Amino acid sequence: MEEVEILEQDAQPQAPPDFNIYVGAETGILKGVSINAKMNIAKNFSNMHNLERKHEITAIAWGDRESQSEIILGLRGQIVRTFNPEDKTFTSSIEADGIGMGRIVGVARADDSLVVAGESGTVQVWRDPKVKFSTIDFELSCSGKLKANAFDTEEEKEKHLVALKVDRALSRYSRLLSLFSVQGFHVEIWPFSLEIHLLELKI
Repeated sequence: MEEVEILEQDAQPQAPPDFNIYVGAETGILKGVSINAKMNIAKNFSNMHNLERKHEITAIAWGDRESQSEIILGLRGQIVRTFNPEDKTFTSSIEADGIGMGRIVGVARADDSLVVAGESGTVQVWRDPKVKFSTIDFELSCSGKLKANAFDTEEEKEKHLVALKVDRALSRYSRLLSLFSVQGFHVEIWPFSLEIHLLELKI
């Protein structure tokens, strides 16, 4: 079965939107769906003839939850695209270099800055200067032996960290819920404040 990412548009009683659901598909297609009492409509916004495996939509989010004037798409090939639901056009496309190996698992806007989370655990905040940090390193540093810093040498500490990171990957990031989900031998979900973390980094 084809995997999809879904965004639901808030109801607007005064003027029902053309599409109240947006679906990002494994095939790379962005689809708008209108469900109402009179008629159900579905429309593809992507050019199906130019789609490749790297165009699979792996993350989707509103740029601004309140205005719902922008949809941000994260693609398997580490590309971020934006879509204007009012004009029904793609407005930008950038390469999310610097998030490590793997697909994009989360996208968002934070104070007008683009936030991109990669499967490697790296989160990049596109602002001046550009900020990058590892959520997996952060999560591991807050637990157990690493938190207590119970190591004789830095080399021993680094080896322990590398061993803990084996088979761990960031599976989802939601700024709306302020949650990260790390999948490895077990699934962990924990709250995370991007703004507070940036302050702690003194950035």
